Amino acid sequence: MRAIENGFSVSFYRVDELMYQSKQDGDISPTRLKHKKNMASNLLILDEFGYQPLDREEANLLFRVVNHRYQRGSIALTPNNGITSWPEVLASAILNRLLHSALVLNIQSHSYRLRDMEANLGNVPPAATT
Repeated sequence: MRAIENGFSVSFYRVDELMYQSKQDGDISPTRLKHKKNMASNLLILDEFGYQPLDREEANLLFRVVNHRYQRGSIALTPNNGITSWPEVLASAILNRLLHSALVLNIQSHSYRLRDMEANLGNVPPAATT
């Protein structure tokens, strides 16, 4: 929100939406892609990062996006898992570009999507396993 308030252009995609769009744009040359919203915005937010594994084609498409934006525009990722599991999901070339000059915020808290439910349940502890 702060980026928008300060006049920056922002694009928001769930990773599966970006992969779908990238597959549609697969035959477009990189010089023509630079005008696409996901390539031209100041900040690209990728939500649900790591929710599903990427196949080889998707990893190549993600590399194309990350490589184009490298040192040209910011990328914010909201992963479902910690950064230590990223090597299983991403090739080192993508990781190198994502993590170079990165600011990593490791937020360890309950899901904001579940906070209302937890409040209504009175924070009932999980059932015991046998």
